[in-house]
Amino acid sequence: MHLLAWPLLLFLVFFAQSSNASTLVKGVTQFEQDLHGEFDRLSKIGLLRQGFEKYVDGKLEIQPINVQEVAREYRDNIAAFLDKKVQALQRLVKAAENGARPYSHIRQHVEDDENKPLQDGREYCKHHKQRIAQLNVKNQRSRQNDTSELYDRGKDWTRRWGIHINIEAYLCDNAVLRDLEWTGSIELEQTFKENVREDEDLHRQYVGTMSGLTRLFPAKPWILDPPQITIDLFDPRYRPWFMGAETAPKDILFLIDYSGSVKGQTMRLISLTIRQLLATLTPNDFISAIWYNSRSGLVMHGCFDGFLPATTRNKRILSDYMKVRSPEEQALLPPALNYSFWEFKQGRSDGKNLFEQRGPVSSGGHRMIMLLTDGIEEWPTQVVAEHAPRNINGTVDIDVRVFGFAMGYGTGFIPALEWLSCTMRGYYAVVDSVSDVKLQSRAYIPVLSRPLALSYKGVPVQKRETIWTGPYMDAQGDGATLTLSMAVLNTMRNGSSQEFIGVAGVDVRVSQLTALLGDKKLGDNGDAYAFAVDNNGLVLFHPKFKHPKADLHAIRRTACYDITPRARSEKVLFGTSDDRVLRLMGLLDSISTTDLTEIEPNTPVVRRLRRAMVEQTCDGSIFQDRDKQYSCFSLPGTPYSIAVASLDDPKLVTLTDKASVGATPVDSEMIQQFLAPKILCNGNVDLTSSHDTIDGRARFDQFVEEMKEGCESDSATDLLFADINAVRNWSVSWGNVRGNDTCDETPLPVGYDSAVFLSAFVQTAGRITTAYPKCGLYFLPEQVRWPLADSESFSRARLMGEQMSITGTYDALTLSKALFDSKHHELMAVAGLQLTPGFVDEFWRKKTAKQPFWSICWDASSKRKRACHLITADATVIASSDDEAKLKRPRHFGYLDPMVFDAFINKNMLVESKRLEYQAISRMCDRNDQSKDTVNSSPKQQLTIWSNLVNALSSVLWLEVWSVVWSTTIGFASGQPVMTGATCEYVPPEMAKTCTLEHHQFKFNITTDTSGRMDIANCQRSFTIIPFNRSSLYLLIVDSLCEGLPRRKSNFTIGPKKVEDCEQIGSMRRRNLSPNGYLRFHPMEDHTECGGALALGASLPLLLLSSLLLFVRPR
Repeated sequence: MHLLAWPLLLFLVFFAQSSNASTLVKGVTQFEQDLHGEFDRLSKIGLLRQGFEKYVDGKLEIQPINVQEVAREYRDNIAAFLDKKVQALQRLVKAAENGARPYSHIRQHVEDDENKPLQDGREYCKHHKQRIAQLNVKNQRSRQNDTSELYDRGKDWTRRWGIHINIEAYLCDNAVLRDLEWTGSIELEQTFKENVREDEDLHRQYVGTMSGLTRLFPAKPWILDPPQITIDLFDPRYRPWFMGAETAPKDILFLIDYSGSVKGQTMRLISLTIRQLLATLTPNDFISAIWYNSRSGLVMHGCFDGFLPATTRNKRILSDYMKVRSPEEQALLPPALNYSFWEFKQGRSDGKNLFEQRGPVSSGGHRMIMLLTDGIEEWPTQVVAEHAPRNINGTVDIDVRVFGFAMGYGTGFIPALEWLSCTMRGYYAVVDSVSDVKLQSRAYIPVLSRPLALSYKGVPVQKRETIWTGPYMDAQGDGATLTLSMAVLNTMRNGSSQEFIGVAGVDVRVSQLTALLGDKKLGDNGDAYAFAVDNNGLVLFHPKFKHPKADLHAIRRTACYDITPRARSEKVLFGTSDDRVLRLMGLLDSISTTDLTEIEPNTPVVRRLRRAMVEQTCDGSIFQDRDKQYSCFSLPGTPYSIAVASLDDPKLVTLTDKASVGATPVDSEMIQQFLAPKILCNGNVDLTSSHDTIDGRARFDQFVEEMKEGCESDSATDLLFADINAVRNWSVSWGNVRGNDTCDETPLPVGYDSAVFLSAFVQTAGRITTAYPKCGLYFLPEQVRWPLADSESFSRARLMGEQMSITGTYDALTLSKALFDSKHHELMAVAGLQLTPGFVDEFWRKKTAKQPFWSICWDASSKRKRACHLITADATVIASSDDEAKLKRPRHFGYLDPMVFDAFINKNMLVESKRLEYQAISRMCDRNDQSKDTVNSSPKQQLTIWSNLVNALSSVLWLEVWSVVWSTTIGFASGQPVMTGATCEYVPPEMAKTCTLEHHQFKFNITTDTSGRMDIANCQRSFTIIPFNRSSLYLLIVDSLCEGLPRRKSNFTIGPKKVEDCEQIGSMRRRNLSPNGYLRFHPMEDHTECGGALALGASLPLLLLSSLLLFVRPR
């Protein structure tokens, strides 16, 4: 028989009980028509069509976007914006140094306001406590009735300065009062105000000091919310802008004692100390670690050998690998120390070999060993003699410094460790309790700051280096922030020239940078968007870059333990800590460092783009990557570069008809509306900052208030007004609450069954979302941020055309349709429904069970031989004729029939794709095997509606960030104490951790009716697949599994799977900010202060003698 006859024969045999194949196609067409009719009725899409035809359709104007010109304009805007901030910072540092000159660094007494000595300690303390209380920003809330001169000038806090003092400081400490005085100089206050006059976009300025006091302008009230259970941990000395300005970048090798004596509490103390030390590092620093007992080796061996940049992931790798090995045997330091010195030399040679591929494997700055041990039995004299600093031609050369940490409860002074630290120009610290960990984690910084401070002496501030941080979460809830900072030299009388007295900083909210371009140039349709990276290729901002939920940072909330009346002796109770709690405390990066290739496709073109941005060789050149193009520019004087990405033919959509201006939103207790971050009212209303700080619902309410005040027209605002008007009649049609009833008590409209209907929604191209009913959405502001749509999301919606999209999850089905402009076929809106998960299965049975067209699925004899399934485009079964598998809830096809599922993939009828979620925060990150039936796993029932809306929008029309943000935040709803009035309720967190998850997705690759036969495990199974014409559905008819054949699992991963951190260490290029290296030592550096009890000049015999005396017992 001819080969071409086989498919026809198989098709005819398979449909022997049906009249013919065409009759089943007719049945599919009729059912699809019925399904569309039910969708149109329940969604009221007809009202939406009328509204958009009146206000939007035919009124859109399409303009091309010149990506290169937009990128150049954006570069110019940001460069001018940041240049003002640099000038403000330089003026601030100059004023601080001038203001400090009249004051003494070391004082014997303090004078009052009339220059009279205050000798009595109590009087002295009381006087300054009064001054501190007047200025303390933490007291601002209670000062509405303050009549003191300071607050009786008719000025609000935006025109005043204030101070913040860290919780651990003693208010009457001499250092605190010294810093209070010099930061209170008239010149510094005038400079704060002058900077604001020169730059109205200046967000916040401050000077942090070495005592932990911060002088801030403006004196915005310091928020601690809820105050009853929130402890303020803010200390400028531990903020990234402060630590980054104190020293040059550094290579740190942790040399960790893993002998048997550190087992237990001492090992725990070592782990805590290393975590705190890692928190002082930035991606410009490099890290490695060596363990030792009688043997030694690299802590991260098997993952990476050498130095890694201190990114969020790499710091996590080091912390995790420390847990792999258990302390044992005896500690032998000399060979381990020698190994550590050798590792630095090896790292440098590797750097030369790998420079072209990944850039330097060194920071180019300080090299240091951090030795953590509870004792040294054999003094490493020979190793130190070989590597000690040498005087070469009158100059001391320091290759590697050593910092010693005496670890353990009751360990105390270790003479050999002190000698080693002081000889190697480091510092010696004792950590014998948890309370020492935070303070001693900064012990190394003053030593490293000496050469920098000495090199700045006599150098004008304009020629000093400005430090630029990566994005981090603002401590006071202002969202993602960048800071420009610069250290302040000690210019005080009797002050040391080799130290700083503080660091000045100027904040820039990330939203301010994104607002400089806004929607005017790139529009809302996602054809083009902007992003920026730094010298390490790490993202500063990007539409897909996730920021944590806005919250206060540098805090710790208790487990509902009221701290207000506590005494010092009382014990404060805390709950368990997961990654989110550690971020709030500052022990983990508040925003995870994310490489550009983790957000943009990791293609050769994107890697070339990344390299150009890292090396700052961007000049507007176009990088073409398939149907996407990029244009980038470097920002002079900064480590940053910006780029604009777009489709091949990007277009800006505007509204030509201005009749819509002045729209009034619907005021209904049954309707809720949400708005995406935007720049509106001709730039006068900035709602982009809300991307981090408030949800879409509050953002829309804020816009409504702006409308009442009068809103100047522009293209983005006009389109928004038109969208509001277009959905008005649809919103009104749902009715309002009945009488005195609440939303929950108000019944659904006539013809709507609560057993079927969950919600209806519409999202416009202007990114307003309107949803009914409102009462199911109260939890949404705590969980979801409406994402910025990108080119991929709009492309998916456009490709769907008039098709109805159908997706299914455990809790609901989401059905949606797109509305297009008749003139340009431009997307105007998407209407959708949330229905109960068994809706399609019941609807299909009801409509087809008695129809002759469908007898092959419902005839009793046929049902024993084969099964019929309705499957979505992403391989989720939402209806089935198999009574045993009757679908009250959708199931993934790979779980329902894994053998056929695998066969379809092998035949390329199903296509697998993978998506990496690099910033996932989930309990799955703790599991070795994360594969599971994600369709069948039940999330929190209260999140039913919106969790599925997220799933639908992410997989069908909007960008994947929606689902990413949802999965990231869902675990945190109940993980914090919540105050309801005076009542506190605490539920422990779900202990979610951070990792990368690999999501496996499957799509049908079939466009026409397809039939065939498969031999699966010696079981012949025939099948037919019929795609629906106007819906993302497929009808699959397949023979049942042969009797006696056992079922097995799919060979393919279906659910999310954890990607190990070590698998993600790539060779991506980085750039040191100082190509010629940093000054690691200054000839004027005073190294006698090294933290130990003995002077550095003591001889080795004397040190040995002193150590022996420690063991001499009196007779």
